[in-house]
Amino acid sequence: MLSPRWKKLWRDLSAARGRMVMMVIAIAVSIFGVGTILSAYTILMREISRNYLGTSPASAFIELNQVDDALVQAVRQQPGIADAEATSRVMGRVEVKPNEWMPMLLFVIPDFNAMRLSTFTSESGDWPPPEQTILLERAALPLTNVAVGDALTVQTPNGTKQSIRISGLAHDPGLAPAWQEQTIYAYITPATLAWLGEGSTLHILKVSVKEQNPSVGAIESTVSRLSAWLTGQGYAVGEIRIPPPGLHPHQSQMNSILMTLLVFSLMALVLSAILTATMIGGLLAQQVRQIGIMKAIGARSSQVTGMYLALVAVLGLAAVALGIPAGNAAKRVPAASTPGSENYAGWIIPCCWRFATPSAAQDACS
Repeated sequence: MLSPRWKKLWRDLSAARGRMVMMVIAIAVSIFGVGTILSAYTILMREISRNYLGTSPASAFIELNQVDDALVQAVRQQPGIADAEATSRVMGRVEVKPNEWMPMLLFVIPDFNAMRLSTFTSESGDWPPPEQTILLERAALPLTNVAVGDALTVQTPNGTKQSIRISGLAHDPGLAPAWQEQTIYAYITPATLAWLGEGSTLHILKVSVKEQNPSVGAIESTVSRLSAWLTGQGYAVGEIRIPPPGLHPHQSQMNSILMTLLVFSLMALVLSAILTATMIGGLLAQQVRQIGIMKAIGARSSQVTGMYLALVAVLGLAAVALGIPAGNAAKRVPAASTPGSENYAGWIIPCCWRFATPSAAQDACS
């Protein structure tokens, strides 16, 4: 049988159930937010790096007047160079609606089945793409307002408007999301590039250095020596791009977003604690006479304190029982869903699976 003080505690909960429910919900929501963001942070910090490094990212991109197979083979033999590959990038435009155009970045791949640096994978459709067709990065498809198998109107700087069929989708973890950059990413063969009016000559040399975990300074030193050698061989060296070693192009932005959301969720937790303290303080102020009566009939201070601490503990446990399972469910739902068409999500939770490959995301979010 319950003692009088526990009966009183139960009646206090019943009498102020509206306020108590509000406190529980406030704490549960803040616990849900903190738990979900911490889960997303843990998953993303691991999966972004793992998926990006899984593409064998190039250490540097060197723009030349031309790049052929003989040059690639010669560069691979140079000191400090682990691998080299030829490619090209062409900035064109694509008609997404009648008389409405968006930028299109075309990546020219000489051999889709023998990529060595900055690789990507097939998502659906033809691989490699047949001539006079393109592969779209999967995040770019929604921006085009068409489906795989449909045709797009594309124009390159030196070409005319051409209707080109989408033969499939690819997933490139090394790119920023198309919806964020407002740029359509596509992949074509040199023959398709020539058909578009740009010629089939490749102009970019991708290289990776031998040093493990190289710094920007180490890469610059190696690439500078390679650039001098290329100049000596009669090649015109143009722009040299060295991306941050081992970091996805949007790693810093993702870190900032995650930290901002984590700070806001922690602030919500602090505010819910202040709300709880305020409401318990108000309850105590209303029950000064009741506490006096309990003390008059023999209640010890420790018993009265324990009773109200038990009230706070009950509210906290109820909030934890709601918040933690909800946060767990929010973390798992995206991993169990079919991957969408974006590298990043519009909100942070689906990032753990949209950015990763389906199998990696399933493992990470479980």
